[in-house]
Amino acid sequence: MELMRPVFTVMIIFCALAIYGVRINSGWKPAKSKLVKYLGSLHLAVLLLAAMTVLLSVATFLESKHGTAYVLKVVYRARWFELILIGIFLNIFFATVLRLPYRKSKLGFYLTHLGILTILLGSLMTRLGGIEGTMTLLEGQKGSKVILPGNALQVYHKGKQVYSAEVGAEVGAGDSLEIVSRNAKNDKPSTLNLILKDSQEHSELSHQYRSYTKEELPTPTFLNPALKFQIKSSMFNLDQWMVFLNPDLNNPSLFQMGPATIRLEVREKEQIDKALADMGLKDKKDPELRISFDKGESFQTIPISREFPKEYALEDGSTLTITAVFQNATVSKERGIMEHEGPGTNPAITFLLKTADGKTQDGVRFEKHPDFQGAHNEDGLETIIEIENLAKPRARGELRFMVDRDNPEAIYYRVESSKQVQGGPLKLNKLIPLGWNDAVLVVKEFIPRAKVERVITPKKLLANAKSSLPYVEVGYQLPNQKQESSFKLIYGEQKKVQDSEFTVYFGEFGFGIPFEVKLKDFRKTDYPNTSRAMEYASDVQIIDNHLVGEDRKEFETTISMNNVLDYAGWRFFQSSFRIDGTKEYSTFQVAKDPGIETIYLGSIIMVLGIGLMFWWKPRTKKTSNEEELA
Repeated sequence: MELMRPVFTVMIIFCALAIYGVRINSGWKPAKSKLVKYLGSLHLAVLLLAAMTVLLSVATFLESKHGTAYVLKVVYRARWFELILIGIFLNIFFATVLRLPYRKSKLGFYLTHLGILTILLGSLMTRLGGIEGTMTLLEGQKGSKVILPGNALQVYHKGKQVYSAEVGAEVGAGDSLEIVSRNAKNDKPSTLNLILKDSQEHSELSHQYRSYTKEELPTPTFLNPALKFQIKSSMFNLDQWMVFLNPDLNNPSLFQMGPATIRLEVREKEQIDKALADMGLKDKKDPELRISFDKGESFQTIPISREFPKEYALEDGSTLTITAVFQNATVSKERGIMEHEGPGTNPAITFLLKTADGKTQDGVRFEKHPDFQGAHNEDGLETIIEIENLAKPRARGELRFMVDRDNPEAIYYRVESSKQVQGGPLKLNKLIPLGWNDAVLVVKEFIPRAKVERVITPKKLLANAKSSLPYVEVGYQLPNQKQESSFKLIYGEQKKVQDSEFTVYFGEFGFGIPFEVKLKDFRKTDYPNTSRAMEYASDVQIIDNHLVGEDRKEFETTISMNNVLDYAGWRFFQSSFRIDGTKEYSTFQVAKDPGIETIYLGSIIMVLGIGLMFWWKPRTKKTSNEEELA
């Protein structure tokens, strides 16, 4: 069928031209018809081509400003763009009609125009029946659904899909939908009237929190604490809400602020009392140095001051001078041991040791590498020097808000810094020093039983930015309702329509193909000494269950960057991949183009016609001149 389609297309165009040829031979003169003369005129051709040139220029500008998806929607897939293509088709068709009846010397002209008409019809087939999307499979998984560009509004009745349309293309804001479903022929039909009140391709999601009323509480013991707090310092200002439960957010009760962690917890009173029992200053160990002159049989411990150089007198009359202290030591060929300003810590000291009998030893000691005893010794002096607790404490902290489960109105706090732990009952609008440099905490609002309300606002994206949270607002009115109700759905969500058996889903726009594809194995080869993919391929199995008996097909093949799979009119390209731990995913670009063979045939006919226009015309002129001379 794929091979016969372009032949039928050429035959249809040829037959249409032949009909006009018969009429011309019967005495009809197309040049006397004002409509035919204008449709095939050079004036209309120049006008259409100028309009197309301006249109493509504007589309290029819009694509740079709003992105490819926007231009595809408002220009290339728009109805008025198809009208321009239809105008070009009619202009070329009637320009050919105006040059009938057939003359042998015009064969190149006829073939060229026939090829262009065939290409235009093939493009129309692609626009009307072409499908292009993606299919992502986990290794070992099989699927038959192609994800198309765009977002779909789908309605299910008792789990069965009864409606599906692309939002923005097939259904738009303000459209009313009457959806009728029946399970059997004799069943009374179920009807749902919907109206798409609003749809946005890009939006921003935020939340508001308020107290539940007694009538709204899901259960008498329902508890969902939320609080609004502010942390201010000379370096930053954080002002936000925190809630215990929010289905739209991952871990809404946990917030990471640099090295500090903020938590909101619901605890029993005994657990809160236990967490508040260890208040006070933290035990902080001072830096110290341990030295042994007998290969580790015995050690002398001395405190280390971070001030240097500093000399220490040892018990045996020796003196130890710490010449430098480093928090993050590194070794430079030109400058020796020096402080490194990059991330991380590598505490170290440099020292000079003099014994009572005049022997000396100098060197460096690293806290994290005690086995490295780099030093310069005189007279065979051997010592073991170790250092501990030299690294400065990191500026980490933890803030915990704790709500009493049995008494939700009571809230406590516990804050931990590098210096101390403090906490107690929390009071609103009271300044609490956190011990994180000069940061202070103020809790402005506290709601023990908070209701989470969504706030969705449209959002403008920069050119070529990825889609950000599409949403729709759907209105409905059931027979027993006096007023219309509505709800909003974010991409990927579904909602059951109140007191009905209908469910509305908003999400990916899919299309089922008539066979299954199973990803048996995914392989990736990297460039040497890198993790960057040099090539990747997918071993797949095609399972065509729609064919029965001996016609049933099942085979295996490989899809790679240079190897395309063609089956049943569908083309599979290896597009991308994703590796998540031990899981490997392969993404295929899937396309069906019913007009591609017609376009190829039209291109061949057009090239043949152009060749004849340059070859046939001079040859016919030469033949005519020879006949005249004879």
